[in-house]
Amino acid sequence: MMLPAARIVVIDDNESDVRAIVTALNSLGTSSVGVHYSPEWKRVSFPCLRILFLDLHLHEGGGSNEQQIKLTIDLLPSLLSKNHGPYVIVLWSGHASEKDLFEQTLDARLSALEITAPLAVIPLDKISHVPQGRVDDPEGLREAVLAKIREIPQLAAILGWEEHVAQAVNDTICQIVQMARRNPEGAIIGLNRILGELAVATAGLESARDDSFRPTNEVLVQIVADRLLHRGVDSTLSQLWRVAVTDLKDKSGLEGLDAARLNSLLHLEGEILGGSSNWERGKVLNLSLLEEGEFLKVWGTLKDNIKEDFFLKDATSEIKWIAIQVRPACDEAHMHSGLLPYVLGISTPPGSTNWLDRTKKAKHLWVSPEFATQTDEIYRLLFHLRFVAGLHRDRLRELDRPLFCRLRESLVAELTHELHSYSGRPGLIRFPR
Repeated sequence: MMLPAARIVVIDDNESDVRAIVTALNSLGTSSVGVHYSPEWKRVSFPCLRILFLDLHLHEGGGSNEQQIKLTIDLLPSLLSKNHGPYVIVLWSGHASEKDLFEQTLDARLSALEITAPLAVIPLDKISHVPQGRVDDPEGLREAVLAKIREIPQLAAILGWEEHVAQAVNDTICQIVQMARRNPEGAIIGLNRILGELAVATAGLESARDDSFRPTNEVLVQIVADRLLHRGVDSTLSQLWRVAVTDLKDKSGLEGLDAARLNSLLHLEGEILGGSSNWERGKVLNLSLLEEGEFLKVWGTLKDNIKEDFFLKDATSEIKWIAIQVRPACDEAHMHSGLLPYVLGISTPPGSTNWLDRTKKAKHLWVSPEFATQTDEIYRLLFHLRFVAGLHRDRLRELDRPLFCRLRESLVAELTHELHSYSGRPGLIRFPR
């Protein structure tokens, strides 16, 4: 069972201070987790942590400020994931010099600790907010933290958006469960029935029996997206975003690696491919290890014979040969029989850009946006619209090639539109020629 992950965490070696802060935050309807620190504390990771209340002096008798800061910073790798999202450290310190030293030490050690930096370190004087182990003014504590966050409007905006998403998800779940409660046999049976309807409608009966999560998730994501796009937004949030997002240009200045990273984020699925079938729509097979004889049998030609069609005739083994499954979404959902259509393509070698102008007039090629690998190499995918092969699932099992990636639906739809337009183009005899 999945339970919500903690987003606000309080760590202090004084148990009464931990209790006081958590009680104060909870009284405001803000859920938080308190940790009474001791050297024996079993470290726990908080992958969704956004605000960390951290006592600067966790070790009684821990030595100088420099030593105390080092000991406190040593906790962070166990609390944070390696690629942690945005978070803020609220540092209990009454002295600005301690906060500066904390940030300097943390910056110097980030690489060795293998953690991401906080977007902000907010110093608060514990004596002012938690006198004698109690919080007399919870509102004042919350406002003190929020006031500091508002000083960085971009941080406030993205954290506000996360809460906006959480509310949209809650709206969706509430609507689904309200429908389930109308079932005369009870809400649990009703919920089972509704989720089953969503799964079968999306993927078909046989696919839903194999995996009901993925098709149900696809529908729920669309409902959540609708809630996100059409939920009312109050004037405070709108004003916050106006202040936070000011770098607006008519002509985009985004190019190179940043553009490729955004394209990858928007159009590629890579990390969630484990456990899914390699013959699904949009999946891209890696054919680079396919022997020449097998390649010839499937595609009717040798690799060297069609390099020129990709305008990469002189390229070396850096070319990665790939193929993408483009079966219609309806056939995919209902698992209709028949061969699976694959379009042959390549992944361009890193740094190859001089071919791009030549491809613009090549109607037989579909060229993807730029993407970025995990090592920040930029590449594109090119698919040859004349090379389409029908493969059976059993044949794919024989090939047993690892997946390269998966294109999300918007790009698959564009590719299939180009494929069918190219395949259905008429040939007319016209005079004068």
